[in-house]
Amino acid sequence: MANNWYVQLDEKLYGPINDASLASLAAVGKLRPEMFVRLDKNGEWIQAKKVKGLFGKPSGNHLDSSNKPTIHEKNDSANRQQENITSKNIINDIDNPNLTQIDLCDAPFRAGYANSNLQKDEIVLYYADTHWFIFVLPMFFLFFTTLCGLVLMFKFGPAELTCYAFVSIPVAVISLCSLVSRSFQYFFNEYAVTNKRVIMKCGFVSVRTLEVLHNKIASLSVIQDIIGMCFDFGTVIVSAMGDKQTFSFISNPSAFRKRVQEFQSVK
Repeated sequence: MANNWYVQLDEKLYGPINDASLASLAAVGKLRPEMFVRLDKNGEWIQAKKVKGLFGKPSGNHLDSSNKPTIHEKNDSANRQQENITSKNIINDIDNPNLTQIDLCDAPFRAGYANSNLQKDEIVLYYADTHWFIFVLPMFFLFFTTLCGLVLMFKFGPAELTCYAFVSIPVAVISLCSLVSRSFQYFFNEYAVTNKRVIMKCGFVSVRTLEVLHNKIASLSVIQDIIGMCFDFGTVIVSAMGDKQTFSFISNPSAFRKRVQEFQSVK
């Protein structure tokens, strides 16, 4: 079965196209190694140089062969002839100034703030998640206060239990409120890298957003302590246009930074 590819060419999206069309675009120089392609509608956007066999021998920084999309060779002459016709058609269509796109493909993956606020010809290349470790601290305090209350209930009298309640109840209430607040962060915070911008959105009732073009980012730093390195989460600090904003509990922050830097290097 032929693959269906979606291609970003000069910040416009085309697709679906077959293997031969993709190879032809690369052969005539329409598709360059640093441009982005995606296998099927639900695939991940990757740089074209990571597709095995598309530009000859793949570079050292390529996908694992078990997960890597491959340009397949066709032995059937009728299929080859049809694919060559399709390849010529798509190349001619792209050269036609009256046709800006074949089939505009919406940005993939998730509904939410990032996808609903995309600009023209903008696609989401990478999403970062809020890490589950955000729940650990409030859950620990809730568990600890509950456990101590049960111990006091069976081992001590009402006087000791009453004294403990004056301390434990405020701690439990604060922990519960923190748990609810962090649940909103976990489910509603969004961190996305597009072909044009970095989009960061925090909050549900009170929303804080950062939307900055790649060429306006002065620096993007990652902070991870020993716990963050063990569980693969950390804090991302984005500095742009004299402003610095911090975003905590981001899962795999190094991958997020890498995708931003990767696209900046293309620019």
